[in-house]
Amino acid sequence: MAVISSNSRGSLALDHTFKFGDHQTSWSLLRSGYVPTKQEASSIFDQIQQLESDISLVDSKINQLQAVRNELRKKIDCQRGLLSSIRRLPDDVLEEIFFLCKGSDGIIRTGHHGSFKFVQRLTAVCRRWRATALSMHNLWSSFSVDCATVFGKEPLLHSKRQVEACLDRSGDAPLNLIIRACQKGSLHDALLAEILVSCSTRWSTVSLCVDFPSFTPYMSIIEGQLPNLRAVAFQSCCTSLNAPMHVLLGAPHLSQLTFAGVPSLSDIAMDDLPLQQIKRFRWTRHTFNASPERESGKMAYQVIQKLPLLQELELDVTALVHDPNQTSFILPYLESLDIKGSAEDMVKFFQATSLPNLRKLRIQMLNRFVTGELVDTPFMQPLVQIMSGMKSPLLSLALVGASEKWTIQLLKATPTARHVRVCPGGTNSGLLSKELAQQFGGVPSILPNLHSFHVTKFAFSDNAIRNIIKTRALAVSSNKLLDEGPRLRYLNVIYSPKKPLDSKLDLETFASMHGVVLCVSTHET
Repeated sequence: MAVISSNSRGSLALDHTFKFGDHQTSWSLLRSGYVPTKQEASSIFDQIQQLESDISLVDSKINQLQAVRNELRKKIDCQRGLLSSIRRLPDDVLEEIFFLCKGSDGIIRTGHHGSFKFVQRLTAVCRRWRATALSMHNLWSSFSVDCATVFGKEPLLHSKRQVEACLDRSGDAPLNLIIRACQKGSLHDALLAEILVSCSTRWSTVSLCVDFPSFTPYMSIIEGQLPNLRAVAFQSCCTSLNAPMHVLLGAPHLSQLTFAGVPSLSDIAMDDLPLQQIKRFRWTRHTFNASPERESGKMAYQVIQKLPLLQELELDVTALVHDPNQTSFILPYLESLDIKGSAEDMVKFFQATSLPNLRKLRIQMLNRFVTGELVDTPFMQPLVQIMSGMKSPLLSLALVGASEKWTIQLLKATPTARHVRVCPGGTNSGLLSKELAQQFGGVPSILPNLHSFHVTKFAFSDNAIRNIIKTRALAVSSNKLLDEGPRLRYLNVIYSPKKPLDSKLDLETFASMHGVVLCVSTHET
């Protein structure tokens, strides 16, 4: 029989005493042909039962020790948790991390598959995280409500609870909302009414993607209830803008107005829009290939002319309808212009406008292609002449979609630009990169004040990049950067994987020695 005992150290010991014989005797008998008698077999059965009882007792002790071990492990984990670096993060850094959890656009998506659940989990990590997340009213003040894709009673109620949570946790913070609603019904009405009736006075920016014929009844709810509204956007699913826009007249701080992908502006009553206070206006069609609607194009020109304080303008000039008898009008405060369209439409736009204070220009060319190559248009030269004759010194320039030949000409026409971004069009981009590299090398004859340069699809060689850096950046003397006069500080080159650089690391080291931040990457064409 085995007897369990403890020694002086508290460890376990087994004392085996066999009635039938010791272990060596039993092992010897197993190797022989010996058959126990009936009396010996009964004794053996008793010993087996006793040994099994001893094993159960040992297992019980093991379980007790395992539980003690687990408790000790928990204490170790707890002590290590106190030493975790994340506990030393200041609240402001933790708050910034929480903001990034919402996504790149900073919007919480409510609904079953939205990001609300992920942000909600932040409140369940520990007391500090929960207190921090709930104290951040701005964390919950930007969210979307999508009634267009939510069907059924339970999903709608689920979305409604999430909206209520966002409204409650956002406190008195201004709200940034995206509202999608393309159908009517009692459940949808209840969800929309919750947003409109209870919090319209807190609206700061609102993006509406709604079917206005069914949404119009809600507009009367918010009339006179928009004291903090600063920006409103009408998105592409708006089949018609035939809505009581006069409610926007009750928004004294409204300064941004966007029509993105809206098929027509002809339904708008311009007198119902507070155009006198708009500083940023954006109008883009759903697709470049959509034929411009004539009345809508006329309306866009009329709207632009009635924006005396306009500072930023994003426009699809292909949709504009140009009146040959129309006199040129001035946009005296316009500083930033982003236009898309063909060279012909851009020339007509610039001829019809005067922009004395333009500082930032982005041109996205809409060109014709034949077998993948750009077709030169006779309007490119007039466009270059117009840019050369601009009275305002451009500081920031972005050129997208032009051929390399005309990209170089446009860059030469804007010598004052300090921040430049170029992405030429066509499948054989790179043929004229050698010419552009020569323009940048030696004595700078193009963009002498260049500060940052972002270039895509130009096939610069390693030596060309080194030459640009040497001639555009001042060298380091005695470990001190000679920072006098205009110099290149940032160079970003994006290559096609078919034409990679040979020595990226060496180039980045060379650039660093000359005080230039160089970023080289590839992208799929």
